[in-house]
Amino acid sequence: MGYRIVIIPPSVNIRSSTLELLKSFTSAGGTIFIVGSMPHLVDGKPSEEARWFLSEHAHRVDGAERFDYSEIVESISDANGRTVVVRNTDGTDTPQLKVNRRIWNGCEILYLANVSRDHITASVTFDFAVNGVIEEWDLSTGTTTPFAPCSISEPCIHQVSWHPRQARAFVAVPRSVDMPPPRKWQEARRLQPSWTGKRTEPNALLLDTVIRVKGDMSQPTQSISDAQNDLSKRNASDTTKPITFEYPFEVNAEAIPTGNLRIAGEFEGNSKITLNDHPASPLPNTWFLDPAIRVVGAERVVRGINTLRITGVFEQPESLQSAFLLGDFDVATSDDVHFAITAPRERIPIGPWPEVGLPFYAGTVVYTTVIDLRSEAGSRIILDLPGLVGAAEIRVNGAIVDHILWPPYSCDISANTHDGENVIEIEVANTLRNLLGAHYNYNEETQAGISIASYSAPYGAKKQFKAYGMLSAPEIVIERAE
Repeated sequence: MGYRIVIIPPSVNIRSSTLELLKSFTSAGGTIFIVGSMPHLVDGKPSEEARWFLSEHAHRVDGAERFDYSEIVESISDANGRTVVVRNTDGTDTPQLKVNRRIWNGCEILYLANVSRDHITASVTFDFAVNGVIEEWDLSTGTTTPFAPCSISEPCIHQVSWHPRQARAFVAVPRSVDMPPPRKWQEARRLQPSWTGKRTEPNALLLDTVIRVKGDMSQPTQSISDAQNDLSKRNASDTTKPITFEYPFEVNAEAIPTGNLRIAGEFEGNSKITLNDHPASPLPNTWFLDPAIRVVGAERVVRGINTLRITGVFEQPESLQSAFLLGDFDVATSDDVHFAITAPRERIPIGPWPEVGLPFYAGTVVYTTVIDLRSEAGSRIILDLPGLVGAAEIRVNGAIVDHILWPPYSCDISANTHDGENVIEIEVANTLRNLLGAHYNYNEETQAGISIASYSAPYGAKKQFKAYGMLSAPEIVIERAE
């Protein structure tokens, strides 16, 4: 039997197959805890057998109708079933650390996640039923490092630290390993090279304000959501009549962007599309993000105010969607309401992308430096990225060294450097959030069941951008072993 304890969360129904497994489990000496309400249905039908069995063989955690961590942990401790104990250095509980323990293929896996935004150092008592060694598994690189020996019924206690939002995985493996002496590293010096950034994808300008045209008259400027709301109020007889919407946008660039300038949108199949009164036809076999988002050429862009005009039936209000101008340009704003195209920077500087001409950008930026490095005995070279917001691929002299997705935002690049000039590249990726929204709720990525209001607002509302990019310059840290 792999497990000694089974915990049943608050529930109403269980399967008959689960009930039979629980009977076998208790017959083999296992312990069952029920938190909150007890299941009284089996396969959806009332069952006195389930009620009797669970009443006789399960330990009830009283007074909790929702899963209560503190109560269940206390109950498991009283039953001598707790194999992992995590405490703050002052002996208090650590509710910000979540623990998951599994038995797999003769090993025991302990996964500890810091769900807070704080650095944490805690005392962890390991009580594994394995004779062997505890290894730490780096889930991003696939590497393993011996951490400490372990033996059955001999708990070991270690101080472990976590960065904000960091998770660490420890695995007890039934084999012997020569434990290397622990090494402590001390920062010797910190290098601050200059970095240059370059986009890998076209920049984007979101076109999400429209003007409805009625005859020779233009209506007030609206947000897409308000225009959709107006469309929903039409009479049924009007839903087959063509409607024209204009998407205005401004170009302030001294030199009008040239080259692969495009406009993308979910244009209805029979829509008539013009740019500055010139026809614009969808390009064959070309789409943006999704096959439903078609692409048209934008060669007719001029300095000043430009007008994308779309005439269609818009039978469903949702048929009216935002559009995107794509190309080699920067986007400027002074109020996060009105945006204009400007000339592109030759190199992207260090800083939040919304503040360096990329408020709607979705893609990657490669930051590059060339630096002279020299190997030193008993030292290592760390690339430190304290300003990273996003995910990053690290390349040194053309070789991929690491992918950084969560704290700590650093990696050891020693093995890939050589004496002399070294080329270090950091390719930072963001999400589609700043392009597609929600533009009216900064913290929507941490919320569940987010309101549609986060994606819509009246014309004139300020947009809120996630500060992706490299907020401060990466540094090279030379560390020496103590």
